[in-house]
Amino acid sequence: MAETGKKLGFPAKVVAVGLLAQLIILRMVSWADSEQVWLFGRQLHWGCWFKQHFGIPCPTCGMTRSVILTLHGHLDQALSLNAGGPFLISGLVIISLVLFYRASVAHNQRSSRRLAVCAIMYGWLYAVVIMGQWTLKLRG
Repeated sequence: MAETGKKLGFPAKVVAVGLLAQLIILRMVSWADSEQVWLFGRQLHWGCWFKQHFGIPCPTCGMTRSVILTLHGHLDQALSLNAGGPFLISGLVIISLVLFYRASVAHNQRSSRRLAVCAIMYGWLYAVVIMGQWTLKLRG
């Protein structure tokens, strides 16, 4: 029996718009440099609990600054702090674009499975990037 295509429609568009809106708002209300983060013009004073207690950086050390620097276009600084930041932002943008596309084009169960497999592969690749970054920090 042939399977007919379906559109994801409104819910997918809402999620896509929500993801992109969050990134835009975060860019508007935050700022960072290689040492500190500001939110709504106020400097955030927090440190890494893991680093304070164990003396080594955690796998996500520098992620907040990296994400904010990526949103502001400072990729060189973002990559030096944590390579996961630019990777995370690019993944969220790609997910939003795919959701927009799938909301307007008919798809079938096979393409839904492919999308799920791609999302899982991206998650594993993101974990590898984070752990690779952490390994390099521990060696350096």
